[in-house]
Amino acid sequence: MDLVTRSDPQYEEVRSIFNRMIDKRPAVVARCGSPADVIEALDLAKRERNEVAVRAGGHSVAGMCLNEGGLVIDVRPMKDIHVDADARRVRVGAGVTWASSTGRRKSTAWPPRADASRPPASRA
Repeated sequence: MDLVTRSDPQYEEVRSIFNRMIDKRPAVVARCGSPADVIEALDLAKRERNEVAVRAGGHSVAGMCLNEGGLVIDVRPMKDIHVDADARRVRVGAGVTWASSTGRRKSTAWPPRADASRPPASRA
């Protein structure tokens, strides 16, 4: 886990989101690369009694992925994609976006589905 604080040179880049109208400044951003990092970040927030926000794609129009003076758990580095073609199963990290998964889906010839809870339509 990489902790980025207000004094770090990359802080402004790490805390920024696409909606520049949102200008929240967390005390620390925990850049997590694994589920164990997320647990460590949550433990830190609990010890320090910090408010927690979670950032994945960073596309919250309302800025819910940031907070003022708390801890942001940034899971964007968690971009692993594991494809088990035989089982027709894909496991993706919390930082994977739809766009970043496209290449892996194409390599399996699986069509994208907007609602994974429903079975795909018959192709008969």
